[in-house]
Parts: sequence; C-alpha cells; structure tokens
Amino acid sequence: MIAVETKGLLVGEAALKEVMQAIREVVAAGEHAEHDNEVLTLHLGPEYIVATISLDFSDDVSAGAIERTVPVLEAEIRRRVPEVKKVFIGAEAWRRPKLKGAAPLTGAHD
Repeated sequence: MIAVETKGLLVGEAALKEVMQAIREVVAAGEHAEHDNEVLTLHLGPEYIVATISLDFSDDVSAGAIERTVPVLEAEIRRRVPEVKKVFIGAEAWRRPKLKGAAPLTGAHD
C-alpha cells in the first residue's frame, strides 16, 4: 500500500472528487465567474495540492474587478480545502458552440 501511494505522489495524481467538487463550488459562488472551463489538480505530497483553474469571467467586468476577485477565490479555495497550497487561476473564454446562422466574429479593425 505504501508503494502504491508513493508511486502516485511521484508520478502525480489528481485530487479526490470531493476536492474537485469543493473547488468548483467555490468558483461557482464567486463573483464575476460565469463558467469554469477546466479544473486540474495535482498532488505534490500527502498534504500539498496544486490547483489550476481556467475561468470564463463576465465580459462586462473590468480587469481591475477580476484582479480583485482572483485572490478572494484563491483564499476561499485554500480555506475550504487546506491541502490546496497553490492556486493558479487563468482567465479564458469558454469555447461555446457556434450558433447556426450566427455571423462570424471579425477583428476590431475589419
């Protein structure tokens, strides 16, 4: 059993489903985040988890508001799951499916 656990930590394994769910709940309750695109976790030790989160923030929110929101989300994730020691949150648009008949997006200078 110890060998299996050690191998998992050496190779790196994802956190338990409960940890992933807690992270998603914090993000869903957070301000300005519309959708979590992806949540990835990695154990670097028995009590050390790194979480990377891709979030789609509301388009009408300023960069400053997002900059204030991210540390709040990070702190709440670490409070809720103390094993999460590092949290990296990236802003990324959600890849929504194309709507039939929708005009293609063009650049600002087109």
